[in-house]
Amino acid sequence: MPDCALVWFRRDLRIHDNPALSVARGAHEEVVPVFVLDRRLIAGAYPSGARTAFLLESLEELRDALRARGGDLVVREGRPEEELPRLVQATGARHLYFAKDVTPFATGRDRRVA
Repeated sequence: MPDCALVWFRRDLRIHDNPALSVARGAHEEVVPVFVLDRRLIAGAYPSGARTAFLLESLEELRDALRARGGDLVVREGRPEEELPRLVQATGARHLYFAKDVTPFATGRDRRVA
């Protein structure tokens, strides 16, 4: 089984100058880019149709950029603390890379994922 890592995209929906993606690509044979569509962000305390549309367009652009380079984007819907372990099990990944986010929501989410 190849040495596999997940790169969890969150706010940084770009491949250019993406530290998590760069480090993972340099250190592992296989890199699986993933985004977890968490409904708590979309339908939370301050839902916004425009923000959701922008997010979905940004994800499509990210997927297109990855495909242009021979990759793809795995999109899962649910809670990251549930979906990421499922993806780890499905891929055999032993590493997870992501950019730091210091918002209260993000820090709580990251603790649950860890």
